[in-house]
Amino acid sequence: VRFLENLFITRLFARDRQIAAAAGITMDGRFMVLKAKCIILGTGGFARIYQRTNNAAGITGDGLALALRLGLPLQDMEFIQFYPTAPVDSRARTILYEVVVARFGAVLKNSLGENILEKYGLNTPAEMTRDRVTQAVMQEILAGRAVEKGVILDFGPVAELSRLRPVLPAWWTEEQKEIIVAPTTHFCMGGLVINEEAETGVSGLFAAGEVCAGIHGANRLGGNALTEIFAMGEVAGHKAAEKALKLDFLEQQGKEINDEKARLEDFSTKTGSSTKELRDSLREVMWYKAGVIRSKDSLQEALERTRELQFLALDVPAQNPGQAIKRLELQNMLEISEAVCRAALLRTESRGSHFRADHPEEDNNHWLQNILVRQEGEKLLLETRAVDLYLIAVE
Repeated sequence: VRFLENLFITRLFARDRQIAAAAGITMDGRFMVLKAKCIILGTGGFARIYQRTNNAAGITGDGLALALRLGLPLQDMEFIQFYPTAPVDSRARTILYEVVVARFGAVLKNSLGENILEKYGLNTPAEMTRDRVTQAVMQEILAGRAVEKGVILDFGPVAELSRLRPVLPAWWTEEQKEIIVAPTTHFCMGGLVINEEAETGVSGLFAAGEVCAGIHGANRLGGNALTEIFAMGEVAGHKAAEKALKLDFLEQQGKEINDEKARLEDFSTKTGSSTKELRDSLREVMWYKAGVIRSKDSLQEALERTRELQFLALDVPAQNPGQAIKRLELQNMLEISEAVCRAALLRTESRGSHFRADHPEEDNNHWLQNILVRQEGEKLLLETRAVDLYLIAVE
């Protein structure tokens, strides 16, 4: 196996709906074209479009953006799972509320000292689902009852604090009775449409893991992400290898490659806002307007701001390859953010991880449907497809 580190893939190429090659730029400025009989996308989700996330720095939706530009649809982009109790200090890991609250009796409190879960009627572990707890905490924050942009996780009622040591941050001590926590973006259910062999609508292009849609539906049960990676990764790997043995390399037209190279070289001529400034603005508006609590007005505001940032991003300068990659990541984030906003606006109900304050109930009469997002030219177009409801009988 040959590993190419510090290579950022910028474009996929196909001929007659069959994958042919990928192009990218390295950290030392080399433009590379890689011929391929088959390609597997395993790029993860897009949680970094939000201000608060426990995902790694590179999870910016790059694989999904590559697929969009290839003409493939993205499905279920409105379904994003948030976790309710991450320390406001973003360097710290997520605190498992299922353990410290539901099992050991710690209490989530607002700035007034009110028990948040009791206030929202979440009194039993069965009622304390991730979505309900996250929505309750976020509503308190948005209503101005926050403490340092979060809420208080109070360990006072816990009898044996030492038993919590394995699930709390390394810097925590038993003398520290409170930690300020807030929701964080955890997992994205939306992504590429694949079949049972992990292949997309372009022959030879496979996908596995969080970059895919449909594995978890409108929400994800805890622990299933690792299962998905192993199961779908094995399927994608075997099927891609089998297919590659039967195919020949396709010749890629030079014009497409030259156009991509020219696009990347054009970055150095720009003068405008910095990538960081635009990225921070995007992540803030997505967090507060298209995050845990959504409505028509907030989503429309996020969509309009995303469009403004897309326009500004056209003039972001890149004086070196590292800056060019950051700009490319920003463009991917903006495109994926628009897809999220549009899908969330279209789905006028609450389902799974998607909560609309102006449509708080599920609407099975109208919304037993998946939303698909496609790119045509410079525009994103949406369509719906009825969910195929069927029962698998196990004997």
